[in-house]
Amino acid sequence: MILYIEKSVVSERQTKIILEKNPWAKVLIIDNYKNIFDKQISGTQEKSLIVAKVNNAVLKAPLWYGFSWPWYFLKTSLNCIFKCDYCYLQGIFKSDISVIFVNYEYIKNQILETLSQYKDNGIVWFYSSDYSDNLAIDWITNFSQEFIPFFGALANAKMEIRTKSNNINNLLYLNASNNIEIAFYSTLKKLLMHMKRGRVL
Repeated sequence: MILYIEKSVVSERQTKIILEKNPWAKVLIIDNYKNIFDKQISGTQEKSLIVAKVNNAVLKAPLWYGFSWPWYFLKTSLNCIFKCDYCYLQGIFKSDISVIFVNYEYIKNQILETLSQYKDNGIVWFYSSDYSDNLAIDWITNFSQEFIPFFGALANAKMEIRTKSNNINNLLYLNASNNIEIAFYSTLKKLLMHMKRGRVL
């Protein structure tokens, strides 16, 4: 496995966790993830992952996108490990390499700055899995451990996580509160079957 790591995130806590989980990976230090991610890549290649920082993690979602205005996309990773033919993510990027943005404190501050604009406007929604499936890669990103408690402590915010993954172990041990919505797609029947058999409880 090849780990492309931006210079700017080498010292990030999550970067160190990713390195600990992949001790045999070949590590290549890069200046900017786009130097790899924006290249047209074809043919067989070694499994790769890019670890980088994001500057615009909170993006306005289109009109009528969500439950109730205001709503935003929350971008913490790019590309999905599932290759569903019907998904708009297929072919949207030049590369199919997954990118994980690990500057979590910066992302959280962007969320707080966004919320400060709507102190008197009720709930602000954040949709976190429109650029990837965050639960599917949760084992390496610690997304749920970082952001579910964070959103759980916010008075005027809700986060929706859309997923096809049955990787819910972290969810079972976190206090998700009413601020978190998990939207399962196509794996709900499988999930309920496992719950009935006592495999995930």
